Amino acid sequence: MRGHFLHVERPRNASWTGVAEYRLLGGFVKLRVPQSGIVKLERREDGVMMSHDMFVDFPDSWLGKLVGWYFEKVRDGEKRLYEHGQKELVYFKTEIERLSEARRIA
Repeated sequence: MRGHFLHVERPRNASWTGVAEYRLLGGFVKLRVPQSGIVKLERREDGVMMSHDMFVDFPDSWLGKLVGWYFEKVRDGEKRLYEHGQKELVYFKTEIERLSEARRIA
């Protein structure tokens, strides 16, 4: 994936966009799929809740529709996006805590 941040409003949210390249059939077929996301930090009574909404935009072509169907039905794409998002949130949390601790010590 290659992408960039569209907007960052520290410390509340950041939005990003990018293009992921999926290689099918051993790399014989390459499909570039636009993706984007919004990372949010929301202060709550019991702390801070972090969330990451992700969006995938399969091309409106026969190949895009086929890959979208395969992603959703065969590969259980929604579940995979959720699991991937959870891994990212754990990483973000760890990095935020590490940087906060480093600043506190400095």
